[in-house]
Amino acid sequence: MKKYADFLTFVVFFKSRRMGKILIADAGSTKTQWVLMDHSGETTKCDTRGFNPNYNNINELIKELQTSLLDNFKQDLENVYYYGTGCGTEKNCSIVANALQTVFGDVPLEVTHDMMAAARAVMGKHKGVACILGTGSNACLYDGVNIVRNAVSLGYVLGDEGGGADIGSHLLRDYFYGVMPADLREKFGEQYAVTREEVIQKVYREPAPSAFLAKFAKFAGQNIDNEYIRYLCLGCFSSFADYHVLPLCNDCHDVGFVGSIAFHFADLLRQCMSEKGLNVTKIVQQPIVGLIDYHKQVDYQIF
Repeated sequence: MKKYADFLTFVVFFKSRRMGKILIADAGSTKTQWVLMDHSGETTKCDTRGFNPNYNNINELIKELQTSLLDNFKQDLENVYYYGTGCGTEKNCSIVANALQTVFGDVPLEVTHDMMAAARAVMGKHKGVACILGTGSNACLYDGVNIVRNAVSLGYVLGDEGGGADIGSHLLRDYFYGVMPADLREKFGEQYAVTREEVIQKVYREPAPSAFLAKFAKFAGQNIDNEYIRYLCLGCFSSFADYHVLPLCNDCHDVGFVGSIAFHFADLLRQCMSEKGLNVTKIVQQPIVGLIDYHKQVDYQIF
């Protein structure tokens, strides 16, 4: 009887596992990363151009997927999961879903936003605060299934604490004000040869000012052992924790991060969060890494 019961348990488990392929997309404004995964957990990757429903036409997405996405990414699909920039409203999710159905046919779809991608990537099915630290910054409280509360985002001018643009702004300000230590100031000037006129032009008169500011954060990463740099970055991360993470915590102290700044400043970020009484569970540079692990568990019960 025991062997028969064990056999039935195996059959139920086996049938509960999906045998078809799933397709995961992490879509930014400039690039979309696609991962095709089968029931064994094997993955294949493909990149296409990015898409943001706030700025791009639906036909652009359809054409890009029809011409650039590998043919085997469109076959034998059991589910498509699309995490996209600009997909924070039902209207935009519907726009993307219609485009995906045109390409993939009548396949079950889930279209959601990049904050959910971050939450699933770093928290999985556990409660915690999920954070994005890239060019900008953002955070949300995640209960293991849903995002229950979002941090207030004010953009690079008034907010984005802890992000690349914030660190870059502090460096530029200290450089031109003469606050930056003399040896670092000389090094910064030689590396970038930036003028006040150029900064004014790029920040106040040209598009993508946050990307311009964020490029100077690389200097902080290259000189992270310098006391001044460490103090500056710790200040930026501390502000991020104070304004965006701690107000979300309540009885939860687990926090995870995605993004290039979080990844490259991981040690300093962990130190800062620890000083705030927070436990950093996971840091990944790109959400797709954590999303693969998440969907292995959720869709295929692979642990």
